[in-house]
Amino acid sequence: MIQFTVKELSEKTLYQLREIGTKIGVRAPTGKSKHDLILSIMDVTSGRVQPCRSRAGRPRKNFTETEIDYKSKQEVQEILQNQRTERQVYEKVVDLLVEKLRNFLLLQFDKI
Repeated sequence: MIQFTVKELSEKTLYQLREIGTKIGVRAPTGKSKHDLILSIMDVTSGRVQPCRSRAGRPRKNFTETEIDYKSKQEVQEILQNQRTERQVYEKVVDLLVEKLRNFLLLQFDKI
């Protein structure tokens, strides 16, 4: 396993340390401060702590660009369809309310 000195690690950015921590098996490297991460990396590389295994599930499916484009187009079309449907429902409700109001007003004026 690669050995690091504290000085080498202190010169690295937090992002670089997280990347190193992930590769060598530091537990939860993204949730640690720079100082804690340096200590954890030193512990794993020296053998004081066993590297943890990733518990990630199955690997992500690699989509081709055309599949992504197709899926995003489908999602956009569904959203637009749903918006059209909602708008149509709102328009029908408004039309019904206007019709009922018109009938009510006509009845009121007939009584006068």
